Amino acid sequence: AEYMGSTASMSENEVLLSNLRVVAEELKCLICLEVAMDAVKCDLCQVLACYSCASPCRTCPQCRQQCCWVVDGLARRLASRIHFPCELGCGAYILKKDVYEHQQRDCMAPTSCSNAGCNVELLRKGTADHDAVCGFKLVLCGRCNESVRRQDLSSHTSDSCTGRLVSCVYCERSLVSAGMVGHISEDCLKAPVTCWSCGQRIIREDLGDSEKHPCPEHVKHQQIICLECSAEVKQKDWEHHQLHICTSRPLPCEFCSVLVPRPMRHEHLSQECEYRMVQCSGCDGFVPFYQLEQHQNSCGVVLVNDLMGFVKGEMNRFLSQFE
Repeated sequence: AEYMGSTASMSENEVLLSNLRVVAEELKCLICLEVAMDAVKCDLCQVLACYSCASPCRTCPQCRQQCCWVVDGLARRLASRIHFPCELGCGAYILKKDVYEHQQRDCMAPTSCSNAGCNVELLRKGTADHDAVCGFKLVLCGRCNESVRRQDLSSHTSDSCTGRLVSCVYCERSLVSAGMVGHISEDCLKAPVTCWSCGQRIIREDLGDSEKHPCPEHVKHQQIICLECSAEVKQKDWEHHQLHICTSRPLPCEFCSVLVPRPMRHEHLSQECEYRMVQCSGCDGFVPFYQLEQHQNSCGVVLVNDLMGFVKGEMNRFLSQFE
């Protein structure tokens, strides 16, 4: 074997570091070239690889043969006990399993705050403490769940948060800011609105009050209850309803002026009214019903018709004697 030389001129730390490098080289993964923390080995050529790197491989990258990857317990134990230099460059040597805790608590590597807008330079181990008080840290507003910078949270809560409580400028009711627009436009009784009839600006609670807002157009559209038929009728349609629609309102007969309910009007005109105009069967003239009999007694056409009927009847009786 080739002579590698002695270590007499090396310090103890240098020797330890050299040994560490040798062990780390022997534990290196053939694929990713890092120390195999979850080491497995080819059952044919015994080469080491990480389990995550070797799993997709059907053949060994070194011997090019189909193989089975077997867990290497010794390599795993050695790898777990090796102290690696801190990746952030603070000079410390740590176990792989302690990397995260070291970076959060003990690492002396310089870094800067990760929050946008904050330019504070600090040590890595102080990032958690700084992050807990950094004014540029995004935090959730407890009322609207919006992300805002910590230093702006107070002004956000009092000025722009949609979940803050505000008072209505008209009725002084306290509401969530997000619902204020809907409250003023739809519900607030003290808010000014435009009368849809006359266009005047009035308070919403006065909109239907004819005393506080005597809108002539609005009055026309007010509902009136008919005492005869109980129907709801607009003020502007009241006269038409009484004359043509209402089924219970009595109307004067056009001949005798007697008040007759609308449903009985036809019966009254056809059978009861003494002043209704009827047609004479003789002369086809129209006379009041109560004068019909008197008219027929004096109507020449009726008398002639009656005489002709009498003569015809007598002739029929005379001729029947010879049959």
